Amino acid sequence: MYLCILGCAARIQHTVTCIRGSMPRVLPMRRSLLLSTLTWWGILQESYGQVLRQLIRRTTLDYNVPRLYAHVVVDNQQICAQVDTGSPELTVIWKDWYEHVTRPGSCTTLQMGCYTCPKGCDSKPTIKITYGFKEVSVFPWQGSVQLGDTVVGKLGFGVIKGQKPPPPSRNAANILGLSPDASKLPSVLTQLYGQSKVSSPTFALYLSRPSAGSFESSGELLLGGGDDTLYVKPLRFVRFSKPADLLIDTGTNFVLVPSKYIDSLLSSIQAEASKTAGRTVKFTFAPASKVYLFDCADAAFLPTITFALGAVGEVQLTMDHAAYYHNLMNQCYCISI
Repeated sequence: MYLCILGCAARIQHTVTCIRGSMPRVLPMRRSLLLSTLTWWGILQESYGQVLRQLIRRTTLDYNVPRLYAHVVVDNQQICAQVDTGSPELTVIWKDWYEHVTRPGSCTTLQMGCYTCPKGCDSKPTIKITYGFKEVSVFPWQGSVQLGDTVVGKLGFGVIKGQKPPPPSRNAANILGLSPDASKLPSVLTQLYGQSKVSSPTFALYLSRPSAGSFESSGELLLGGGDDTLYVKPLRFVRFSKPADLLIDTGTNFVLVPSKYIDSLLSSIQAEASKTAGRTVKFTFAPASKVYLFDCADAAFLPTITFALGAVGEVQLTMDHAAYYHNLMNQCYCISI
């Protein structure tokens, strides 16, 4: 049986899976759930030069939603930034602004952390950036940033001084963007490459497989290249018949499926899960969040899914149930429209 999802054929083998959007590159996996993302202006090479290794972790922080985070040191201040391949810039929460719109001292309880300019800020220049359903106003700044074991003496970033809608209507967040230049702020990778901190304007990231029943996992963000011990050679790529801008977005927390395929995919998942469980496994649609919920006790019965990517399914990507369902405060969901 074949499903066409955004131009990719998904073959259900004994099981099925949920996929979020299109994937421009598909990498083999060994011992870990590996996602290696290449920027549009470079190809990951077999021989790697200088690579900055930054620890990352998928966990919940202030808002009880699992996200991908990196602990970064900015001007000797520890912050936790959400790793986002959908945006290019590094942006940090300004302590003065955040405590003004929330309450005095609120930064002390914000696990992401807030930033203070060491010698005071000049917040007059304003750049507006859109993140999903919110617009933030930042002023450009420059400081010392530590990524992994490497300290970059001068790295440009944005300091958040406004947001529409403001917290708590929309949560504020520190963002470590990895996409190519697309705003008035230079991208992190462009700056690292321009300062010869990395030998290539590319990056890769990987996560270890989470333990049963857990959404938490750890891994690394590799800036400037990759690590050929983390995948089985050779790399295999999927050709697209038409030129297109494609995005892998680690800032999104859902597995998204086009509405025209949702019924078929969900029916296949339900049928295989029910067969394994020996009873009916039910899924319920939640209109507010547009996700499908199920009893967490049934998570172990969810099937493994193999996606056959490419015109004839020549590149296969396999995901087990731990990779596509989430348990949020004992409420489990797997796919979204």
